[in-house]
Amino acid sequence: MKLFSIKDDENTHLAIEILGIRFKVLKGHIKKEKIYFPKNTDITKVSKAEGLLRQLQLAELMLVKEVDRVCSENGLQYWLDWGTLLGAYRHKGFIPWDDDIDMAMMRDDFEKFEQIFNEKTHDKNIYCEVFKDKSNPCKYFLKIKHKILKQIAADIFIMDYHYKHLNPSEKRFMTKFWYVVRKLLCLKKNPQFTQKQQYERMLSIRDKFILNNHKPNKENKPDIFYGLDFSHNFKEGFLDYDMIFPLKRVPFENAQLCVPNKDFEVLVAEFKTPMAFPKYMYAHHIDKNGFTEEELNLLKDIEDKFNNKK
Repeated sequence: MKLFSIKDDENTHLAIEILGIRFKVLKGHIKKEKIYFPKNTDITKVSKAEGLLRQLQLAELMLVKEVDRVCSENGLQYWLDWGTLLGAYRHKGFIPWDDDIDMAMMRDDFEKFEQIFNEKTHDKNIYCEVFKDKSNPCKYFLKIKHKILKQIAADIFIMDYHYKHLNPSEKRFMTKFWYVVRKLLCLKKNPQFTQKQQYERMLSIRDKFILNNHKPNKENKPDIFYGLDFSHNFKEGFLDYDMIFPLKRVPFENAQLCVPNKDFEVLVAEFKTPMAFPKYMYAHHIDKNGFTEEELNLLKDIEDKFNNKK
């Protein structure tokens, strides 16, 4: 048993972990600053962020553009996902209160990208590294980061091919089964394993329990599902092949970036009601008070360059 703190949408809480399961025991008092809009506001008409938050978004846009360039030049496919996909669909750019970037790749492309990005990037301040979480080594995804702007990042998550096309009831069952397999995978973590060894273990469990030792053939257009290395909650974890492919490009701020073929259907699977205001709205990944003068000056330069190109 161990004590630690966890954060949710509003507070920091005291929690305990028993046999790998976390329980919230004491509600904290650290409140986050919420954003409110008048009732009946059209969510697609909300103005873009301003000030420091806008500067952070534009700095993260710089990261995504570099990912897009490296992928395009090396025959790799990525797409915007989660809140970033929602922003592309609803706002043609960032959600006005969002402060991070989410992307996804099929596993083969992800592994190639992980190997080549730091060599191929034109901006040597931009690099990628594997996310590390000692408390949850089952997580495996990439962070695109900046050597000077240390708080900004773009996350790239992994998707896998299933070996067949599932009907709706099979999809619902497999989504629930996915959660069970992942929970067991995390409960049986070996502290002696390196992150790479944990990754290989995860693949063997995926092959045995999710793929039933079948080898997927993408030419057959099988379903696509979130890798066991993924830690988010979702309504539907197994998606039709043609919901994702072929990818298409859509406006995102001053760029054209890749999104799934049926982007709205993907958003419904992930958010259920993508055109509704969320319960809580605030930037929650970045400490606005934790920037040096050098970082603030660089953020201002990035904003000025963006505005001058418009």
